[in-house]
Amino acid sequence: MDESRINFQNSLRKIVIPAISPLGYEKFVPPKGLKDSRLTFFRKHLFDNTYAYIMFQLRRWAPMPPNMQPMPRSFWITLIRNPGDEPDLIPREYPYYLNMSLSHVLWAVLGIYKYQRGYHEWKYFTADELDVQLQMAAEDLVNHGIPWLEDLKSKNQY
Repeated sequence: MDESRINFQNSLRKIVIPAISPLGYEKFVPPKGLKDSRLTFFRKHLFDNTYAYIMFQLRRWAPMPPNMQPMPRSFWITLIRNPGDEPDLIPREYPYYLNMSLSHVLWAVLGIYKYQRGYHEWKYFTADELDVQLQMAAEDLVNHGIPWLEDLKSKNQY
């Protein structure tokens, strides 16, 4: 896999941002504690001190020996809702707190069995495959994930 030709941030700008910006989500640079080149956050102020966050987490794979099949890169998406203008990844006693992966929301909460299991990583080998996977994820996010995240009746389900 030629990593120099795959730029996750460029693909997010090209595919995801145009899909979620009209819904009020903006790219957000987290504080030092959550700063990680593999994490990309989008944030929306919902009401009072409550914010919704979409976190894209990029998985990086180590190079494989020449005689082994290459491993795909992947990403997953976590939906978070909490008080405060910074994402809180630790469950709290807050009536509107949410923290679930998009694939788990689809599978366990909404009964949409689009993927083989409730834990799904969007995998890719090439820049084109990344764009296809991000397009699929963005559609799930806009059609199902964001409405669930912004619905104050939504609850974590594990």
